[in-house]
Amino acid sequence: MIMRKYVMMLVAIVAAMSLSSCKGDKGDPGLGMNWKIINIPVHSADWIYTYDTDEYRAQWDNNYFYASYNVPALDDFIFTEGSVHAYVIYSNGAEDIQRPLPYVTHREAFVTDEEGNEQPYFFTETYDYAYGVGWVEFNYRASDFAYEDDIPMNPAMRPTPMKFRLVLNW
Repeated sequence: MIMRKYVMMLVAIVAAMSLSSCKGDKGDPGLGMNWKIINIPVHSADWIYTYDTDEYRAQWDNNYFYASYNVPALDDFIFTEGSVHAYVIYSNGAEDIQRPLPYVTHREAFVTDEEGNEQPYFFTETYDYAYGVGWVEFNYRASDFAYEDDIPMNPAMRPTPMKFRLVLNW
């Protein structure tokens, strides 16, 4: 009998709470409720090859390609209080696909050896990004290490054109 009384009281409390609502002042929408999307096409000619000896870019431990762009919308407030996300956009043949950076993909190509035979050549491509107030930089690295160990690389053999999307949240 006592148990039934407690169960009925609990049911009454739950019913009363579900039928009433709390109402208060509308608050600040909060961080992340505003956004700006910026599409940035990187043409093959936009990629710049950098060397290990480049003192300005000495934070990197290998040679790579980069493409820098001014982004006036990326102001000090977004840099310090917001967030910046970058994506690579590519087509799989049927539709466009968007992947967050860094984007790592494994590739297979065929090269012709000295005897004229095609040999498989495996490598990994990595795209990433860095940003600061008013700018973004997209980076491309390949795992074949053709940029390392004094092996000359032809800087004219730039990465293919790419489409990137920058999303600013604040």
